[in-house]
Amino acid sequence: MGGRNEKQRENEAKGGFGTKSESGRQFNSGDAGAATMPVRIRTVRWIYGLLAAGYLACVVVQVFIAGLGILVDPGDLQLHRVFANVFEFVPIVMFVLSFLGDIRGGLR
Repeated sequence: MGGRNEKQRENEAKGGFGTKSESGRQFNSGDAGAATMPVRIRTVRWIYGLLAAGYLACVVVQVFIAGLGILVDPGDLQLHRVFANVFEFVPIVMFVLSFLGDIRGGLR
């Protein structure tokens, strides 16, 4: 047990655990939350999440309208086609925001 505490003290003396950020600040595992991110990145990520939730809702409505067109009234298929134009550019905006919000990996 004593060895682990000595290693922790050595790492803290060297600069702690965690990784360096792009601006040179060090993020330890305990403080890597939203408080350490710049306001611009937090705002862009919030907008990105809002757009993602809205896009998901539009896809669900789109599937519902398609079901109406197939099962109830074929006239609703025209609404299905037109409704796609409402949210067709949302993924492009989300892609651009992923660069501005420093979103990496599978979310981009």
